Parts: sequence; structure tokens; C-alpha cells
Amino acid sequence: MTEASVQALLKDRDTELMRDRRSVHRKPFVRPLEISIGRGRADVHKGFSRDISHVGIGTILPIEVPEGITAIITVGALNKRRIVVEAQSRWSESFGDGWFVTGWTFKR
Repeated sequence: MTEASVQALLKDRDTELMRDRRSVHRKPFVRPLEISIGRGRADVHKGFSRDISHVGIGTILPIEVPEGITAIITVGALNKRRIVVEAQSRWSESFGDGWFVTGWTFKR
């Protein structure tokens, strides 16, 4: 990869960071997960978490999720444990060829 290519990627990342400013501090958090949506939560999609805070989680999924959808998110954890939470989608946008970044708020 050329230096110009790396610089272009870093510029793209910086643009995303400036657009992605929120009041809640998030931490990077990459884990496999499953999102269960739809009637009876029968529609299951595999993806990855991206970041997490005490109020929500960012995900990378192979589907676009409409704003306001409630889902069950099952996150892979250490020691083969799984953490299960209910969350509501706040936004979703394209992340490249067939992938979408979605922001979720945890339901309390």
C-alpha cells in the first residue's frame, strides 16, 4: 500500500471521527454478536460489535436496521459466556459493500 493510500484512509477515518461526536464516552469493543429482530425475534443476523458505552452499543451488521426497531443482542464474551441485552436502534448507515453500522440504545 502506498503512502498516499494510507493517508487517504486516515483522512477518511478522521472525517468519520468528526461526524461521530457524541456526548457519551465510548470504548472500542469488538466481539461477535447476533441480533434477533422481527416477530418473535425469529430473524437472526450475525455481526460484530464496534464500540460500547453504559447507554448503548455500536454494531456492524450485514443488514440495514430501521430506526426504532427493538432487538435482542447476544454478545460473545470470554469463557464462552454470552451476554444478552435488549436494545433499540437509533440510526444505521452504510459501512461498505453489504455492511451497515448501527447505533443501539440499551433498554432499561
